[in-house]
Amino acid sequence: MPAMTSSGSFRSGLVLPEHRQLYDYWISLHRNGETPCRSDFKPSAIGRLLPYLTLIDIVSPLAKSKIRLAGTRVVEIHNAEITGRALDELGWEQHHSYWLTAIDKAANQCEPVSGMLSGSSLARNQVARHWLRLPMRNRTNEVTIVLGHDVVIPVAGQNEYRKMVTI
Repeated sequence: MPAMTSSGSFRSGLVLPEHRQLYDYWISLHRNGETPCRSDFKPSAIGRLLPYLTLIDIVSPLAKSKIRLAGTRVVEIHNAEITGRALDELGWEQHHSYWLTAIDKAANQCEPVSGMLSGSSLARNQVARHWLRLPMRNRTNEVTIVLGHDVVIPVAGQNEYRKMVTI
């Protein structure tokens, strides 16, 4: 499966430095224009990002795909352990089709996808959830895993957050 050809334009749209770091690492794993294999991915290369990562095992139908691994910060975002749960069990409510569309684009179009959702946290604070989804293939060139990275930031604190983060 071919890698995205306009990687520079995609990267320039990434708001968070952590997303750029993960995306750059993912791009560095490409060989011969192919999307990286899961076996090429070394968690130690991005250690500080691990609490914010998810690995989604892709199956058909997509809604039955399961969270293989959810970092501690992702568990906090969901206010529940989600490892082992299917996508259709995550209680996304009004955002269900939004998330399935994003994961479908990563898995079936083999493209990186990013975005931001705003809303209220459990404490009723206005927050922005910045997310990134990256496809990973198996040895037979099928995308079988989507790597995710999610960060929730209070809307009022986004500028301060950007100043605090260094890579």
